[in-house]
Amino acid sequence: MLSTITIKNFIFFSLFIFLLPATSISRVDLKNQNLLGSWKLAAYTEHGASTTIIDGNKNRIEFDAVANNIEATLHFGEGTDNFMSSGIFTLVTTFKMLGETQSNEILYDNFWGNGSWQLHGNVITVSQNGIKRTLEVVEFSNNEIKIKGTYKVRNIPQDIEGYEDISLEMTLVR
Repeated sequence: MLSTITIKNFIFFSLFIFLLPATSISRVDLKNQNLLGSWKLAAYTEHGASTTIIDGNKNRIEFDAVANNIEATLHFGEGTDNFMSSGIFTLVTTFKMLGETQSNEILYDNFWGNGSWQLHGNVITVSQNGIKRTLEVVEFSNNEIKIKGTYKVRNIPQDIEGYEDISLEMTLVR
């Protein structure tokens, strides 16, 4: 006869095996046709750092940014060379350097322009004007996409040696 402890262990183990798939984190499974069409930008944030090198000295400025007054759209078209953005939003950026904080607002019009896109699993790669953004789809439904990504911009502005490391989060809705 089985002991009460053995039965409890068996039930616990069975529940553990049964519930494990429900609690594990899985990749979002997308296909190109899931993304096709226009998506409205509902939320957009950036976090990062700008590093400039002047006379051999590195200067680092950290920043956080959030989009306001968003009236922008991303369009994923048939074929990988058919990516467009349109519309406007205000990006409110707070810069931190040497203990000082400063805020700035910039009106973005057609913020990513036109370019190409590719989908591999749950990763969208958008290329435009030499800038490649790798975007991970972390949540997806037919009406909403939540995306996180990182990218690096070199030599901004052109006459100063340096780069920006940027991480972003955005929400797109139909």
